[in-house]
Amino acid sequence: KAEFIRCPGDVAWVNALYADAIKQHGLAKHSREQTYASLYADHRDRLEDAAHADHRNALAQFDADKEDGKRGLRAPTEPKVTEAMVEGAVMGDRRYDTARKAEINAEANLALMRGYAEGARTKKEALISLGAYAREELRDPLVRAGRSGGMRSED
Repeated sequence: KAEFIRCPGDVAWVNALYADAIKQHGLAKHSREQTYASLYADHRDRLEDAAHADHRNALAQFDADKEDGKRGLRAPTEPKVTEAMVEGAVMGDRRYDTARKAEINAEANLALMRGYAEGARTKKEALISLGAYAREELRDPLVRAGRSGGMRSED
């Protein structure tokens, strides 16, 4: 009987934990996405600045070599910063790694809470079925007779 009384509170408590886990997962995902966007812009700017500086140095060397009379020189081309370069810089950044680990932990907690919530709902349904079975037993005269020492019911 105590389980019948306690079960609704348990279900509500576990559902509150599950809702909080959903919220925490959403916040961690949002934080990771914001970190990614911020780092992407920062690393792209940094890589482009470095590429432009290298290009300026190469142009200066080209001009110096040309003035020295070297022949067959080609002017250096403007280097391009690729998406893969920026993506690699972002993925290698510890700030992104920290945000991604927080998201993974939130995902794991969400899965755990989902399991607890499912277990609480299963218990609730089992208790409801048990209660219905007990009420049915009370209505059945053969079962009542079996309980009083006469006939025994088979489960």
